[in-house]
Amino acid sequence: MREWHNSWQVVAMAAEAGLILSEIRPFDCEMYQGYRCTGYRSQDKGFHVEGALTHIFTRSLPHTMPEKLKMEKTFGKETVCFELPAELSNFINRNFLGQQSHHPVKTVQEQLLRELKSVWPVCTMNEDFPELVSCLPETPEASDSTLTHSEVYWIKPTDTYIFDQSENEQNNCESMDDQQSFTGNYALRPSLLLHVQEITQNEDFSPGTLHAVSGLVFQRVAISPSRSPAFHQLLLVGMFSTESNPLQCFQDCLESLLASYGVSFEEGQIGLEQQVWMNSKMLPKFGRIASLPSFSSALDEGLQLIAISINLDHLATVIFGISDWCLLWSADPRFLKHFELNPLGPFSPFSLYPPSYSHDISFWMDPEIYDELKFHSLVREASCGSVKNVALVDRFRHPHMGHASLCYRLTYQSSDRALSHSQVLGLQNQLRRLLPLRLQVTLR
Repeated sequence: MREWHNSWQVVAMAAEAGLILSEIRPFDCEMYQGYRCTGYRSQDKGFHVEGALTHIFTRSLPHTMPEKLKMEKTFGKETVCFELPAELSNFINRNFLGQQSHHPVKTVQEQLLRELKSVWPVCTMNEDFPELVSCLPETPEASDSTLTHSEVYWIKPTDTYIFDQSENEQNNCESMDDQQSFTGNYALRPSLLLHVQEITQNEDFSPGTLHAVSGLVFQRVAISPSRSPAFHQLLLVGMFSTESNPLQCFQDCLESLLASYGVSFEEGQIGLEQQVWMNSKMLPKFGRIASLPSFSSALDEGLQLIAISINLDHLATVIFGISDWCLLWSADPRFLKHFELNPLGPFSPFSLYPPSYSHDISFWMDPEIYDELKFHSLVREASCGSVKNVALVDRFRHPHMGHASLCYRLTYQSSDRALSHSQVLGLQNQLRRLLPLRLQVTLR
């Protein structure tokens, strides 16, 4: 890498044409008969060829603007229609854990379950738990002690219907607009721990066996290189004898499997719950082993209910050396092709030295109504997910007017798609257009 003023900026220039740098090879001029080295700044002398390199570029997929998806979920006789937030549209219906999938997230899950089966019986449950849950406001964060109320994707239904058996098939749905009984609160599930009670009440649930469930969960988080708003979670639930100290047993087992990848374990306690956190250098508390006394007391005495929840996406990036979690969701076929050919090998990026661009944005806002997580959500949407990091660089509070000014620095970078200087300017202007409309702020 050379200084900016002494380089061609070839990757950034190629991005203007929708190309990414995919390979660099040594250049041997003797292989090309008749090659002459000329053209250095219109002078008579030619370029140096010693140590020269050939840069190979490939076509990139275009950036696409996310859109709100119309969805519906059924709860018994009730059908809820809603719109999925636009910034989550890339995470839905990807089927990474399907039977025919070669995705690294599925590989990590299979390897982990295979290792655990050598120690304990493991039963994989085929229950299709809904991604939209009906719950009271305090329920989601109670399922995961690291979450707050604002980090839950609360959903306002666009329409809700109840199945009426007294009507014929053509008129069997009645809009909930006229129903006085509608008091539910809906959210995209922030954790599979919400389903612990359903798992323990399943007729196949038995002591001494780990019951495994996996699926997508959603959490409103700030933009960062380590945390994503949606990820696949693995939940393992089992009832074991208290005398066997199951919490320590599972910690020892997982530590022996994951310590070589830089995963550390940290013991803690919240209320009556004993727990052990899984940490990595990039993301603390990406997994948890917890004893759930509130559920255990409702079951047999002398037994302890253990729940293990793991962020499979982050574990996949750690195990396969994937530098950016966004690559897990890449639509470029070269990503999955790598794992079809080499399912257990380290990942080799197909976009080398992706250019990075920084832009600042500042605005006046009302501190009493401003929601920073809404700002991050809007940045994801307006930038097509190409902002890798957002940092607050300046804050000013007017001494008399009461309103405040914030200045953020946005870092644009894409690990799988061409991102040019002109394209980033367009995305930044798109954000500036949407901010006053969505967040009621005044641009500076």
